[in-house]
Amino acid sequence: MLIKIDKRSKVPVYRQIVEQIKQMVDEGVLRPGQELPGSRKLAEMLGVSRKTTLTAYQELMAENYIDTVPGGKTFVVDRGALIATQEPFDYDRPEAIDELAERGLFDWRSYQIPTAYFVLPRTLEAALGEAPSDLIELHQNMPDPSLFPFDQIKKIASQMLWKPQEFFFDYGSPQGYQPLVSWLEEHMALEGVNMDPGVNEIIVGAGFTGLFKLCLDLLVRSPDEIVVVENPTYTIALNALIANRIRHVGVPVDREGMRVDLLEKVLRENRGKVAMIYTVPTFHNPTATEMSLERREKLLRLAQEHRVPVVEDNWAYQLRYEGKKLPTLKALDQGGFVIQLNSFSKMLLPGLRLGWMVVPGPIALTAVRLKMTNIKFESYFLQALLHDFILKGYFENHLRRVSRVYDARRRTMLEALSEQLPSGVEFTPTQGGFFTWITLPKKLDGTVLYVLAHQAGVKVGPGVMFTVGHRPSPGVRVAFSRAKEGEIIDGVERLSEAIRRYLASPKKYAGLAKDYYQLRHLGVKGK
Repeated sequence: MLIKIDKRSKVPVYRQIVEQIKQMVDEGVLRPGQELPGSRKLAEMLGVSRKTTLTAYQELMAENYIDTVPGGKTFVVDRGALIATQEPFDYDRPEAIDELAERGLFDWRSYQIPTAYFVLPRTLEAALGEAPSDLIELHQNMPDPSLFPFDQIKKIASQMLWKPQEFFFDYGSPQGYQPLVSWLEEHMALEGVNMDPGVNEIIVGAGFTGLFKLCLDLLVRSPDEIVVVENPTYTIALNALIANRIRHVGVPVDREGMRVDLLEKVLRENRGKVAMIYTVPTFHNPTATEMSLERREKLLRLAQEHRVPVVEDNWAYQLRYEGKKLPTLKALDQGGFVIQLNSFSKMLLPGLRLGWMVVPGPIALTAVRLKMTNIKFESYFLQALLHDFILKGYFENHLRRVSRVYDARRRTMLEALSEQLPSGVEFTPTQGGFFTWITLPKKLDGTVLYVLAHQAGVKVGPGVMFTVGHRPSPGVRVAFSRAKEGEIIDGVERLSEAIRRYLASPKKYAGLAKDYYQLRHLGVKGK
């Protein structure tokens, strides 16, 4: 199979592979049923990365040119038979709806949701071209796997499996493993939350994602209601709102967190229609800012005045490396307006999928029963393992150890940014968490910088992933948690050089984001 690659071409390498294989299939050079080399072998033949050939094969499979069978063999699809049995249907024709009924086909258009930015869009990935072999990844807001406490976990798990208990693998309380719940009650009391009986209760859940979905089910009671979020905000929360077809409004964030003066305006204009306010006051994701104490108190006064519950995402409260610890919204909450979400994912293991919510007593039983209809129960084995991990002192030791490592990486990044970033480019001097936020001068686009940075050999998080409506953003998120200090220094140097290129000639590079703009305006057919 002869494929010619031109690495100097503006056409991404994977697209060159796709187009040449399609041409060979269409012209009969590759016959139906003919076996193709695997992605690894093709990568070796062409001298490209396996990621490139995998992307090409995935594209060809999506277009029904190739397929795979058990055992990993890849072969050419019989497109003649495919076309004969699957005629394309043009949904945009005026008579389309009547024809759907006549042909007995279901019209799924009104059920579709705009999921283009649930992951990085393929059209934007295509603009990146071939990834440099020494790409430095500074985009993941995740703990470093090399710091996972495998030895302690293996020791506890071995002991549990040596003498297994029935309840490890049976259904348990939907509230959670009671010894773990009791420990969390004491822990939250030490954090300043009123845990007197009936005031607040603990519910263990499937990490942030499961608990946030529970909040939406609990608090959004009508399609006419809206959820107020910060703008930008955590992309997983944004995706959940989109997936559940919940209307949402963004309130801008500055150096002191959510602009509560603008929040007040939103609440006033939508009086009686706001179902909840979602906020990340401590080490905000993605901007790394901290909401000031004054604004925290003002937010709670607004919630009380407008009778609106607040969902506080408390993801990084134990990942502070310097500075004064501010009270959480839940610790300040005297009227029972705040539901607080916490997770072990960032502090311990992301795949553990365990977190907890602190919920006001009057709604706790309803929340537990609502949870039973959706998630029902999490693994008692994992909850018991986690509880033992905590009781043996491993959790506290682990936090101390990783905090030292992450703090060193944070300091390295902040120092490198201070030295390397061009004038006029700002960043958040974060005191905790896993990342910082870089802001370009106004009218410049973080999506363009994302592409330029990738070409320079460093991957960052484009701000468009975090904005309400996925609007252009001058920001990018840069994480330090998974990179070694040498990688951070090199990555910041490459990123700064990419920024200088952009600042020197912004019009020259504006077209790099054209795929994003086309994608954003596509919308969903039939809606």
